[in-house]
Amino acid sequence: MGYVRKPRPVIRIYREDEHSVWRWLGPLAAVFVLLLGVVGYLFFAQTGAGKNTGEAARLRQAISDLRQENQTLREQLARAVRSSEIDSSAGKELVTTLALREKELLDLREELNFYKSMVESDSKDGPSTISIRSFLVAPTDAERSFHYKLVLARVDGKGKPVKGQVQLRLQGRKNGESATLEWRDLSSESELPKFRFQFFQRLEGALEIPEGFEPEHILVKIKPNGKKQQSVQQSFSWNSVNEGIESNVGKEESTQVNED
Repeated sequence: MGYVRKPRPVIRIYREDEHSVWRWLGPLAAVFVLLLGVVGYLFFAQTGAGKNTGEAARLRQAISDLRQENQTLREQLARAVRSSEIDSSAGKELVTTLALREKELLDLREELNFYKSMVESDSKDGPSTISIRSFLVAPTDAERSFHYKLVLARVDGKGKPVKGQVQLRLQGRKNGESATLEWRDLSSESELPKFRFQFFQRLEGALEIPEGFEPEHILVKIKPNGKKQQSVQQSFSWNSVNEGIESNVGKEESTQVNED
């Protein structure tokens, strides 16, 4: 019978410090990886936050610039509006001034024509003749109310001042029929307009036309007080002397009659 050799048991002795290294090295590596991840997240998050902060600052600056520009444009617009208002006001004042100057020029021409007529007059003897130089009416702010201006002059201007009264008579139609209005129907003044002058005189006053009356002609009669002075009357077309009718201004139609 052969000999059978039994194997020897292998006895391995482990020291305690051999497993202790792996026990803490694995968790440490995991912690390290986790820390790397956290650091990376914080880095990229900070970088993104920095970019967002920069973008927000840029937008805030752009908004501030736009607000400033808007304020500047508002101020420029306000100055332009004020300048336009000033120019408009100055233009209106200029138009008014020009109108006044034109009126003064017309008055001066009227006086010049009067003095020329005096110089060129051949009258030497006898009573002076009164002349109706012009007669105009203009509407006022009140309805059917008119302002009249009558200019009287003497042909030669010699002798004592002349004086007398002016009679105004308005002819027209009322309710389709011919009608005539006397001074008492046209004015609240009880007395007739009076004149007294050496060379010339302007007479002005108000006329009130009753409702429903359509004026056609106005008769102006000059009655001097002196017995040697001749009365003068002149008929004017209402439209020709009414300054409120632009198309008829300057188209004076009149008939003058001298009365003894």
